[in-house]
Amino acid sequence: MSEPTASGSSRSCGTCSLCCKVFDIPPVDAKPAGKWCPNCNPGRGCSVWSDRPQMCRDYFCHWHTDQSLGPEWRPDTAKFVLSREPGGIWLSIVADMAQPNAWRREPYHAKLRHLAQRLIESGTNGLMLIEGDRKSVVLPDREVVIGTRTTHANVRFEKAVVNGVQRYEVVFLEPAAA
Repeated sequence: MSEPTASGSSRSCGTCSLCCKVFDIPPVDAKPAGKWCPNCNPGRGCSVWSDRPQMCRDYFCHWHTDQSLGPEWRPDTAKFVLSREPGGIWLSIVADMAQPNAWRREPYHAKLRHLAQRLIESGTNGLMLIEGDRKSVVLPDREVVIGTRTTHANVRFEKAVVNGVQRYEVVFLEPAAA
C-alpha cells in the first residue's frame, strides 16, 4: 500500500486511520460516522487501498495540509480530526466519540480557542465542532450548539458586550433562497 500525501505535503498517514472512523463514507455500504470502515484495519490502514472510493482518495485532514501543526496534531495522537468542510468555509474539529473531550485537553484547547477568534476576525465562518450527532460553533470563550451533524446553519458572528465583557454572539440567518 502507498502512503497518501496531500499535494505539497511531506506528511503521510502512517498508522493513522481515524478519518476511517469519524466520517460517513456513503460509497462503503453507507458507513456511518463513529464506526470503523469495514475496509480499515485500525492502526494499519485500508485493506482495499488500490480500490478505495474516490472520496477517500481525495481526502486529506488539516494536519496533512497545514505544515505549522506539529506531530501532536496528527489525528491518532490528538484523538480528533481537524478537517476543512467542503467549500473551505469552516474548519471542523471532528471528535472521536471514544474520547469526545480530547480537543479540550492541552496543548489543543487554548490553541483552538485562539484559532476560533482568528477565523472569526478574518471573516471566515470559523471553527465547527462535531461531536457524535451534535454540531456546535466554537467561539473564543464557549461553544454554541447549532443543530445536528447534518444541519447546514447559515450564521454570522457579532461582537457584543455581556456583563461588561466583550464576546461573540452567533446570529442565525435565514437560508439563502434557491
